[in-house]
Amino acid sequence: MIALGGRCVCCSESNYNFLAIDHINGGGNEEKKLVGSGTRLLQHIIDQGIPTDKYQLLCHSCNQAKHNHRECPHQRFNIFDKTTW
Repeated sequence: MIALGGRCVCCSESNYNFLAIDHINGGGNEEKKLVGSGTRLLQHIIDQGIPTDKYQLLCHSCNQAKHNHRECPHQRFNIFDKTTW
């Protein structure tokens, strides 16, 4: 979704097959129960004006890591900061 940057905000993955919409502050499961998932959720986000303070794109790996550990290891270890290479 281009309006959310078109790539994972954590690792920069840009292949849409690997991207997922992440609820920045949680609550995704509850929202999906109310509005549905897939295209229904996407339409709901569009109807809200695509609020970037509520939603972001993450690849499935970063999204799962955030779910499991409250942050992605990319963020914890800052491995994409080239100044540390």
